[in-house]
Formats: sequence, structure tokens, C-alpha cells
Amino acid sequence: MKRIFTTAALMILILALAAPLMAQPGPAGNRPRHRANREFNLGRALNDQNLRTRLNITDEQVAKLKAAFLEAAKAGIKEHADLKIKRLELASLMSGDKVDHAQVNQKITEISALQASLLKNRIATQLAVKETLTADQLSKLKMWRQAQAHRFMQERMQQRMGMMPRMGQPGQGPRGPRGPQASPAPAAPPKPGDDGQ
Repeated sequence: MKRIFTTAALMILILALAAPLMAQPGPAGNRPRHRANREFNLGRALNDQNLRTRLNITDEQVAKLKAAFLEAAKAGIKEHADLKIKRLELASLMSGDKVDHAQVNQKITEISALQASLLKNRIATQLAVKETLTADQLSKLKMWRQAQAHRFMQERMQQRMGMMPRMGQPGQGPRGPRGPQASPAPAAPPKPGDDGQ
């Protein structure tokens, strides 16, 4: 019984670790947005002169933030790739008939270290934003982010509503009309002497 419980627990661990690897891109090949990407999104938004004017961000601040975002993006790409490799290696270790507990524990330690490094990288980027912008700019930035999030949610709702059947139309389902359909009107009988020529 203990062995069955241990095997089940290990399978759950493998599935939990492998889930991010199996995640598929969203519609049109876009990956879903995550809160971890918001600093990078801000880095791209800094190219928008209207936003920079609205937040009253100086060219010097823009340069400093862009440098911080670039370094964070480069480190993040490498760490995410390393994390995927370590998860694959762990899955491979777990798939054998005889599992080496020491190797599994070592791989878990390596995965945990990479996850911690990713978190530190994200926090360092957030701190760079806080240290570069003034309190007023941070307040305006927070309002801008909330507006962006609200707009994103509205777009998602509109997409979902477009996929749902229209309410109040009888016989309409998600795959189109349902229920008994009216048979097409019979073709008019040919007129005498009309042989189709």
C-alpha cells in the first residue's frame, strides 16, 4: 500500500512539473499573458511617446529602464530554457523502472534553484522600476496598468461572447441551428415541351 501511495505521489509530481511544458499557445499562436511579463510589457510600452509624456518619464529614465528590462529578458530566456531541460531530465529519471532517489532529489534541488533565480530576477526588475521612477510616476504607472488589464479583460470577454450562442434566438446552439429543420421547397415541375435545351 505504501509503495502504491509513493508511486502515485511521484506521478503527481511529474505531472505538476511537466504541465508548463505541455501548455499550448493560445489563439493565433499567442501565449497567454502572465503577471511575470508585465515589466517586459512596460519596457515595450516605453517606446510609446504618448505614454512617456503621460507618465512624465525622462529620456534618462527610459534608457535606465530599457537597460534593466533587456538584462532581465536575456537572463529570463536562459533560465526558462534551463528550467525546461531540468524538468525533462527529472521526468526521464522518474520514468525508469528503478528510480535513483539521490538523482531525483538532486534534480529537484536544481529546479528549485532555477525557480528561485527567476523570482529574484523578476523582483530585481520591479525594484529597478521603483528606484528609477518617482512616486507620482509610479502612481500613474499603476493606473495605466489597471487600465491595460481592464482593456485586456474586455477583449477576452468579447472574444468569449462571440463564441457563445446568441441568447433569445430559438433553435440556436453553439454549432449553429438545431432541432427539426424545414425541408427545402420542392423544385418546380418541368413545363411540358421543356426538355432542357
